[in-house]
Amino acid sequence: MTNPRVLVRPVLCALLVAGQQAAQNQPPRFKAIFEPVNVKADVKLFDAFFASEQAGWLAGGSGEISGGAILYTGDGGKTWTTQYGDFQSDDRAVTMLRFNNAHSGWAVQGTGGEARLLHTSDGQSWNQSGSIPEHVADYAFTSEVHGVFVMGDQIELTEDGGQHWKSVATCNVAAEVNGLTQTVHCGFTAIHFPTPTVGYAVASGGGAGAAFFIFKTVDGGATWQSAVIPGQQDAEDVFFIDASIGFVRTGYPDTGRLFRTTDGGRTFTGVGGATGDRIRFADPGVGWSFHYGKMSYTTSGGDRWTSRSLTFPASVYTFSVASRRRGYVVGAHGMVYRYSIVPVNYSVPNMIDAPMMPGYDLPIAAEVQKLRAPVAALRAKLAGAANAACCVTETRDLQSLLQAFAQTVPPMWTRYRNPNLLLAPDRFPNLVASYGSVMTSIEAFKAAPDAQTASAALAQISSQLDQMVQAASTAAASSSQ
Repeated sequence: MTNPRVLVRPVLCALLVAGQQAAQNQPPRFKAIFEPVNVKADVKLFDAFFASEQAGWLAGGSGEISGGAILYTGDGGKTWTTQYGDFQSDDRAVTMLRFNNAHSGWAVQGTGGEARLLHTSDGQSWNQSGSIPEHVADYAFTSEVHGVFVMGDQIELTEDGGQHWKSVATCNVAAEVNGLTQTVHCGFTAIHFPTPTVGYAVASGGGAGAAFFIFKTVDGGATWQSAVIPGQQDAEDVFFIDASIGFVRTGYPDTGRLFRTTDGGRTFTGVGGATGDRIRFADPGVGWSFHYGKMSYTTSGGDRWTSRSLTFPASVYTFSVASRRRGYVVGAHGMVYRYSIVPVNYSVPNMIDAPMMPGYDLPIAAEVQKLRAPVAALRAKLAGAANAACCVTETRDLQSLLQAFAQTVPPMWTRYRNPNLLLAPDRFPNLVASYGSVMTSIEAFKAAPDAQTASAALAQISSQLDQMVQAASTAAASSSQ
């Protein structure tokens, strides 16, 4: 009889694969929506960061120069708690949330002079770790103490959590202008580190004509190399999926262009479609961007983008995309709208229809299923045998398949990390633990002194494989509810 757990994966994957259902001439069973999970206060939410589908932070204020606070949710926006500040205070707003893992984050709070650089190392308590210029263009931290900011024509580095900063690069670039080589002065606009050591900064201005400037570091920001890339307008945003593949947006969101590199910034090619102000990817395949109420998205790794206008009740300031099936859009008047995949008959007040992101195409659950055949062969041969010595070949086959499976998991783990984080979230921890448990049980099976003990060990292996199927299915496509 078919094990009912085998059916888990296709059922869950149906949450995300509307296209597959259409190909089978079946009506869609699920849909994508944005639904309100608002903060119950008339405040401006200037930034958001979600380290997982459920856990995230908001930064804002009652105005731009008052009521600064940081909010947290651990339940997907059902409840919000204040971790720092007070919307009723006279302190300035909090902006520019940055995280490099699920617990270590930073934020900026203006003071009218040098801004406070706020830091949490546990995702709960926030303290001032240093300072940063009031009007910094962008910044990033690659560890608890190593950080980089861009402002004006400078890239500056800290090695003590923001207590002290030093200049490590100036935006002076040799470029050809009107056929003559000139030293062009430019200003930095954005920075992004896809790994702790590799980072990119982009710059605009300088009158260099149809070109943009990109700077690259491979030593965590200590040194930088610059390049002039032919383009049409000034560079305004940069985001890299990994150390080699990334995007630079030039010009205004509505009229500018998007450029893509696959060789670490040496060459760029134009990409069709327009994006919004900032670019963020959930994984190497799916990325989002927003400009006011217009959502731009890609499901093909960024080589094609599609736009859709959505009627949010307030201006969209920014967004955070935690996975293919979950993202958050924030803005004025405490607006927080959560992207979810839900049953087609699901309805809540003020929800907005949204484009459906494709599901994950993960082979892991299928790889787990391959392990069942050698287990069945073991069980058949063990019947009537004295002990596990009967089944050396079958045991070896099972171990070989398990080792192949163990080689499959890490690439998936890396590929489907959230590139908004420098460190990969534990998407497959149960699979890794299950693999170790099965290998231990196989050793117990091999050492079994009699058929009864061997049969019990085999039953344990079978149960653990069921757990691996469940873990693989959950990793591939768990419910977003």
